[in-house]
Amino acid sequence: MKKRTLTGLPKLRGVARRKPLGYNPETWEFVYYDDIIKKRASIVPLEQLTPDQAKKLVVERNRIEAKAEVQVLSGKRYTQDQVNREIMADTEFGRMALKAEMDYLAEMLRDTAVHSKKQTVCKHVF
Repeated sequence: MKKRTLTGLPKLRGVARRKPLGYNPETWEFVYYDDIIKKRASIVPLEQLTPDQAKKLVVERNRIEAKAEVQVLSGKRYTQDQVNREIMADTEFGRMALKAEMDYLAEMLRDTAVHSKKQTVCKHVF
C-alpha cells in the first residue's frame, strides 16, 4: 500500500511528481503535486474537463515522460510523442490511450481530500 500525504495523495517522486495531476480551465494552467501539497491549488474534477482539456492534460503528462514507450497487445510500440499524436488526431488508439490515462488519474484522485468525493472514473466518451 502506498503511503499518503495529509491531502490523501500518494507520495509522488521523480517523474511522477513532475507530471500535472489536473488542469484548471479557468486559469488555463496545469495543477501539479507541489501546488496541491502547498495548498496553492486544488484539482477541478476530471469529469468537468472538456474532451479538449482532457487531451491537453494527458498530452502534457506524456510529454514529461518523453522517453517511455507503450506497447499494445498487437505488438506495436509507440513512443510518448507518437501516443500524443494519436491522441490529438483522435484515432481509435489515441482515444483508448486518453481514456486509460484519465481513468488512472481518476482512480488516484478518487479518495483524496483535494478532490470531490464523488469523483468516478472519467465518463467522457473519447
